[in-house]
Amino acid sequence: MENQVSGDPMPVFFCRILQFHELYSIIIIISIFTSSGNPLDVAGAKVGINFNKDRLVIPTARCHGMMEFVKEMHGQDKANAVMDILFRRYFTEAQNVHTEEILKEIAIELELPWGDGLDAACAKDSVYTQKAIEKDMMVKTRMKVSGVPFFVITNPNDPDARPVAFSGAQPPEVIAEILQEFADE
Repeated sequence: MENQVSGDPMPVFFCRILQFHELYSIIIIISIFTSSGNPLDVAGAKVGINFNKDRLVIPTARCHGMMEFVKEMHGQDKANAVMDILFRRYFTEAQNVHTEEILKEIAIELELPWGDGLDAACAKDSVYTQKAIEKDMMVKTRMKVSGVPFFVITNPNDPDARPVAFSGAQPPEVIAEILQEFADE
């Protein structure tokens, strides 16, 4: 989301305020998102994630292009490593993972050659970026995704099994219940 005056990216915090403004009083929203015990920070702390409130809302198409390329050329394990670093750099270090500089640093960190097509795959208009966007839109439409986070859990031992999907930041008890139902099927 952009600042309508300057066109600059806006901090995630302010975007959330704008999204919830019509539903809640601005005072309540600010207190929810700035309090030290807010639900996102509490959930993150339980798994060792300290969310950085200074991060900006940025486009992620280039990151998705990188993921598609790495998955195709280097396999799922390397793609998972890329995702872990992207998440850390964005959510906890508040880095702009949309820039070529950061994407190149990530490639170097994982000993992936920046040339050999990876640099081109990270371009906004690359085949890999477009493929990722189209796949993402198709999946979200089919699953009726309406919010984030959105979880999809599959059975790695049975690729034909029906995945379970659920939306929203859920309390651990709800997630445990959903997972138990999935395991019982």
